Amino acid sequence: MPVSSLLGKTILRAEHIDDEVKFITSDGKIFFLGHSRIGTETVLLDKISGSLQDICEEPIIEATCEASPPRKLALVATQWTFFKIATMQGLVTISFFGETFGKEPLGVDLMEEGGFAR
Repeated sequence: MPVSSLLGKTILRAEHIDDEVKFITSDGKIFFLGHSRIGTETVLLDKISGSLQDICEEPIIEATCEASPPRKLALVATQWTFFKIATMQGLVTISFFGETFGKEPLGVDLMEEGGFAR
């Protein structure tokens, strides 16, 4: 689902767990931002700029995603994905980096609990 699904929601808790970010919203829903692996690709959470606490306890007013086009370097394809999530308190940018030796997708998704193969 698009990260814009978070617009207007209030995040009660946000936590960085391995290569995902978990969000618990005031309506009782749990979301994960991460990559669902299907093959030999690797997608890692590279960096969180800003404090996850700044996007808690206030309605989300911005939730966007931008991805670089996949870049082919010899036998490896790479891609960056950036998520911006903001409230009136602050802004967080979450960046992911993916690479594959095959043709697996490197996308990062927002999924409701139960949507990822874990």
